[in-house]
Amino acid sequence: MTLLLLCSGLYAFFHSSSCQTALFSALASWLSRELKTEVSIGNIDFEPLSKLVLRDLMIRDLHGDTLIFVKELKVSEMDYSTSRNKVFLDYLSLNKARINLIQYPGEQDMNFQFIADYFDSGKKSTGKSRPFLLNAGKVVIQETDFSYEYRHDTSSFYGVDFNHIRARRLNGVFSRLEVIDDSINTRIQLLSLYEKSGFNLYRLSGDFGISAHQMHLKDMLLSANKSYLRADLNSIPKVGTITMNSKKK
Repeated sequence: MTLLLLCSGLYAFFHSSSCQTALFSALASWLSRELKTEVSIGNIDFEPLSKLVLRDLMIRDLHGDTLIFVKELKVSEMDYSTSRNKVFLDYLSLNKARINLIQYPGEQDMNFQFIADYFDSGKKSTGKSRPFLLNAGKVVIQETDFSYEYRHDTSSFYGVDFNHIRARRLNGVFSRLEVIDDSINTRIQLLSLYEKSGFNLYRLSGDFGISAHQMHLKDMLLSANKSYLRADLNSIPKVGTITMNSKKK
């Protein structure tokens, strides 16, 4: 009976929100030291391999700029393979987040690459090492601000500058998200936002990919203001050129 009461007490203790928050705050402090940047968590609700809810999560990049801040992050059905260097999430949602992707002058990678490098096993082998891989079945984003800065390019641009994107009120549904090192690929099912240039996107869908070297949006369907467009879009940030192949409706 005593053992049963002890186990029940420990279960209740480690499943309490205050205990979980304290444990993950300690983990955030440890990650701050390991990643050599600032990581903080407000509070947490966690069930192993089943559910994770983080509130007020903040991670800075190695230049001290905010890489990501999330008011509320929810994850379900998580799996991580050390041998395959892979993270799988069945469902991920971000509510009221700020995401800032930056490629700084003199650097080849984007500002989140240090996180991928940290989780790389680092084991040497005769073959190619496995890259860091993140897969998510479905991602939902609500009321989020997103920016992409290619700081090698300091030129001014009229309209939407794909080297300096700043989007507000971003809402989206994405499927088959795949992150391999500094490359991101996903199917955009629905995306709406307001961009700093004045561009108001009511609806966007298509196959999206971005890396340190290029960006593409294939099979694009776009609805903005009174415009409707189907096209394939390819962009090369280093030279700032954009090619668009339109398709008739």
